[in-house]
Amino acid sequence: MPRDLSRTRKPDTDLLVESEEHIIIRQYSSTIPPASELQGLQTIDPAFPERVMRIVEKHADADIRKKDRFSISPIIGQIATFLICCMGFGIGVLFAFKGIEAGAITAVISGIAPIVIAALSNLKKK
Repeated sequence: MPRDLSRTRKPDTDLLVESEEHIIIRQYSSTIPPASELQGLQTIDPAFPERVMRIVEKHADADIRKKDRFSISPIIGQIATFLICCMGFGIGVLFAFKGIEAGAITAVISGIAPIVIAALSNLKKK
Protein backbone atom coordinates (compact mmCIF):
# COMPACT_ATOMS: atom_id res chain seq x y z
CA MET A 1 0.00 0.00 0.00
CA PRO A 2 1.56 3.37 -0.96
CA ARG A 3 2.39 5.54 1.98
CA ASP A 4 3.40 8.68 0.15
CA LEU A 5 2.39 9.62 -3.36
CA SER A 6 3.84 12.84 -4.64
CA ARG A 7 3.52 14.41 -8.06
CA THR A 8 5.89 17.01 -9.38
CA ARG A 9 6.34 18.63 -12.76
CA LYS A 10 9.77 18.85 -14.26
CA PRO A 11 10.70 22.45 -14.89
CA ASP A 12 10.31 23.70 -18.46
CA THR A 13 8.50 20.51 -19.58
CA ASP A 14 5.04 19.06 -19.51
CA LEU A 15 6.38 15.80 -18.05
CA LEU A 16 4.68 14.67 -14.81
CA VAL A 17 6.87 12.63 -12.46
CA GLU A 18 5.24 10.36 -9.85
CA SER A 19 7.00 8.69 -6.96
CA GLU A 20 5.79 6.21 -4.39
CA GLU A 21 7.23 5.07 -1.09
CA HIS A 22 6.43 1.58 0.21
CA ILE A 23 7.05 0.32 3.72
CA ILE A 24 7.22 -3.42 4.25
CA ILE A 25 6.90 -4.76 7.77
CA ARG A 26 7.44 -8.46 8.48
CA GLN A 27 6.81 -10.17 11.79
CA TYR A 28 7.92 -13.67 12.70
CA SER A 29 6.52 -16.04 15.29
CA SER A 30 9.97 -17.43 16.09
CA THR A 31 13.15 -15.67 17.08
CA ILE A 32 14.97 -16.75 13.92
CA PRO A 33 13.94 -15.24 10.57
CA PRO A 34 13.22 -17.69 7.74
CA ALA A 35 16.11 -18.84 5.58
CA SER A 36 14.84 -16.79 2.63
CA GLU A 37 15.13 -13.62 4.72
CA LEU A 38 18.66 -14.53 5.81
CA GLN A 39 19.61 -15.09 2.17
CA GLY A 40 18.14 -11.70 1.31
CA LEU A 41 20.23 -10.11 4.04
CA GLN A 42 23.28 -11.92 2.72
CA THR A 43 22.86 -10.20 -0.65
CA ILE A 44 23.13 -6.85 1.13
CA ASP A 45 26.13 -7.79 3.27
CA PRO A 46 27.58 -11.31 3.62
CA ALA A 47 28.08 -10.80 7.38
CA PHE A 48 24.41 -9.94 8.16
CA PRO A 49 23.09 -13.51 8.64
CA GLU A 50 25.91 -14.34 11.06
CA ARG A 51 25.26 -11.14 12.99
CA VAL A 52 21.53 -11.92 13.20
CA MET A 53 22.28 -15.42 14.53
CA ARG A 54 24.67 -14.01 17.17
CA ILE A 55 21.96 -11.60 18.33
CA VAL A 56 19.44 -14.47 18.54
CA GLU A 57 21.89 -16.59 20.57
CA LYS A 58 22.64 -13.72 22.99
CA HIS A 59 18.91 -13.15 23.46
CA ALA A 60 18.33 -16.86 24.19
CA ASP A 61 21.20 -16.89 26.72
CA ALA A 62 19.77 -13.83 28.46
CA ASP A 63 16.35 -15.50 28.69
CA ILE A 64 17.90 -18.61 30.26
CA ARG A 65 19.83 -16.53 32.83
CA LYS A 66 16.68 -14.57 33.70
CA LYS A 67 14.64 -17.76 34.23
CA ASP A 68 17.41 -19.24 36.39
CA ARG A 69 17.57 -16.11 38.53
CA PHE A 70 13.83 -16.12 39.15
CA SER A 71 13.74 -19.85 39.90
CA ILE A 72 16.20 -19.33 42.78
CA SER A 73 14.16 -16.55 44.43
CA PRO A 74 11.47 -18.80 46.02
CA ILE A 75 14.16 -21.07 47.47
CA ILE A 76 15.89 -18.11 49.11
CA GLY A 77 12.55 -16.97 50.55
CA GLN A 78 11.86 -20.42 51.99
CA ILE A 79 15.31 -20.62 53.58
CA ALA A 80 14.91 -17.13 55.11
CA THR A 81 11.48 -18.07 56.51
CA PHE A 82 12.89 -21.27 58.02
CA LEU A 83 15.77 -19.37 59.66
CA ILE A 84 13.43 -16.72 61.11
CA CYS A 85 11.21 -19.47 62.55
CA CYS A 86 14.17 -21.29 64.10
CA MET A 87 15.50 -18.06 65.61
CA GLY A 88 12.08 -17.19 67.01
CA PHE A 89 11.64 -20.60 68.63
CA GLY A 90 15.24 -20.64 69.90
CA ILE A 91 14.93 -17.23 71.49
CA GLY A 92 11.54 -18.23 72.93
CA VAL A 93 13.08 -21.28 74.60
CA LEU A 94 15.97 -19.19 75.92
CA PHE A 95 13.61 -16.58 77.38
CA ALA A 96 11.44 -19.31 78.91
CA PHE A 97 14.45 -20.82 80.73
CA LYS A 98 15.42 -17.38 82.02
CA GLY A 99 11.89 -16.75 83.29
CA ILE A 100 11.00 -13.98 80.85
CA GLU A 101 7.51 -15.16 79.95
CA ALA A 102 6.48 -12.12 77.87
CA GLY A 103 9.68 -12.30 75.82
CA ALA A 104 9.24 -16.05 75.33
CA ILE A 105 5.66 -15.64 74.07
CA THR A 106 6.66 -12.79 71.76
CA ALA A 107 9.59 -14.77 70.34
CA VAL A 108 7.44 -17.84 69.69
CA ILE A 109 4.78 -15.69 67.99
CA SER A 110 7.47 -14.07 65.82
CA GLY A 111 8.66 -17.55 64.90
CA ILE A 112 5.17 -18.69 63.91
CA ALA A 113 4.23 -15.48 62.06
CA PRO A 114 6.32 -16.14 58.88
CA ILE A 115 4.76 -19.60 58.52
CA VAL A 116 1.25 -18.18 58.83
CA ILE A 117 2.02 -15.33 56.43
CA ALA A 118 3.52 -17.72 53.84
CA ALA A 119 0.52 -20.05 54.13
CA LEU A 120 -1.96 -17.20 53.70
CA SER A 121 -0.12 -15.74 50.72
CA ASN A 122 -0.08 -19.18 49.04
CA LEU A 123 -3.84 -19.45 49.54
CA LYS A 124 -4.35 -16.13 47.75
CA LYS A 125 -2.31 -17.36 44.76
CA LYS A 126 -4.52 -20.44 44.35
